[in-house]
Amino acid sequence: ARAQLYDRQRRQITELRTLAQVSEMVTSPLYIDDMLDIVSEMAAQIMEVTTCQVYLIDDTPNTVQRHTGKRDQEAATPHFPVGQGIVGRVAESGEAIYVPDISAEPELEDRELALEAGLVSLLSVPLSVRDRVIGVLNCFSSSRRQFTEEERTVLLTLANQTALAIENAQLITNTAVVREMHHRIKNNLQTVAMLMQMQVYETDSPDTRHALETNIHRMQSIAAVHEVLSERGFRLVNVKVVLEQISGMTSSSMIKPGQDVRINVQGQALQLPSRAATALVLVCNELLQNALEHAFTHQAAGQVDISLGHSPDEYIVLVRDNGRGFDDEFERGLGLEIAETLVREDLDGRIKYNRLPQGTEISIRFPRELHT
Repeated sequence: ARAQLYDRQRRQITELRTLAQVSEMVTSPLYIDDMLDIVSEMAAQIMEVTTCQVYLIDDTPNTVQRHTGKRDQEAATPHFPVGQGIVGRVAESGEAIYVPDISAEPELEDRELALEAGLVSLLSVPLSVRDRVIGVLNCFSSSRRQFTEEERTVLLTLANQTALAIENAQLITNTAVVREMHHRIKNNLQTVAMLMQMQVYETDSPDTRHALETNIHRMQSIAAVHEVLSERGFRLVNVKVVLEQISGMTSSSMIKPGQDVRINVQGQALQLPSRAATALVLVCNELLQNALEHAFTHQAAGQVDISLGHSPDEYIVLVRDNGRGFDDEFERGLGLEIAETLVREDLDGRIKYNRLPQGTEISIRFPRELHT
C-alpha cells in the first residue's frame, strides 16, 4: 500500500511539473516548431507512452497536417481531411477517441508507419483554445493500454495548455513577420526619398524642385507610419505620435528663414489601423504643407494647430492656421485634391473648409465604427 501511494504521489508530481512547464511555454518566446517538439516529448513522458504526435489544422484546405519535428523536416507531411479518419474526426467533433488496437482500425492516419514502429494502442485528444479546435494530440503505446479517466483528464489538460502555447507561438511569428515587413517598407520609402532629395540639389527649375520636395514630404509621412509599426509592432497606430514626428520634419524644411511659424499637435491620441492612419497622416501633411506655403506669405510669424478628438460616432481632426485665409476665388490645387480623395475614399469621411476672422480651419470627420 505504501509503495502504491508513493508511486501515485510520484506520478502526480511529474504531471504537475510537466503541466507547469507547458504553462511556462505559453508565455515564452518560442517558435512553433521548437515548442511542438518539446510538447511531444513532455506528453510522452507524462503519459508514459512510446511516442506522441501533434497534428495542426490548416484552415484554408480544411485539413490536418502532422508535425514532423525539426529533426525530420525533409519527411513528407500529407494532409488529412477534417471529418475523416481518427484525427479528422477528433478535429471535427472536439471529442477524444480511444483505439485499443490500431491494427484493427483501417481509418487511422499514418497507420502503416505506426504498425512499422510496433505501436498498439492510441488515445487521440483535441487541442482546443476558447472552444475552437486547432489541432490533435495522439499518444501511442507499444503495448495494449487502457487509459484511466485520470490519465485522460491529465492529457486533455496538457492538450489545452499546448493549444494556448501554439496560439502564442503563431502570434509571435506573425508579429515578427509583420514588423519586418513594415521595417522594409519604411527603408524603401526613405531610400526613394533620399534619391529624390539628390535630384532636388541637381535641378535648376523652381517648379521641379517644389514638386520633388512635396513628394519627399509625402513619402516621409508614409514612412513615419511604417516606422511606428515596425518599432512597436502594434496593429493600431497612434496618429498623434506620427503627426508630431512629421510636423517637425515638414516645418524644418518648409518654414522660410526669418519666419517664426509654430506647429502644435494637440488633443487625444487617436489609435487607428495602419491604412486609416496612413491616409489621415497624409491628409494632415498635405494641409500642413498647404498652410506653410500659402497662409503666411506676408507674415513674419504664425501658428498652425492640428487638433485630434472624437465624438461618440466620429473621429474629428481640425487643422487651423492664423494666416491670411483663402480668397473668394479659392481654387484647389493638387495637394488639396489628394487630401479630399483620401478622406472620401480611404476614410469614408468628409472634409470642410471654414474661413475664420483670421486664418482658415479645415475639419475632417470620418466614422469610428469603420476604423476600429
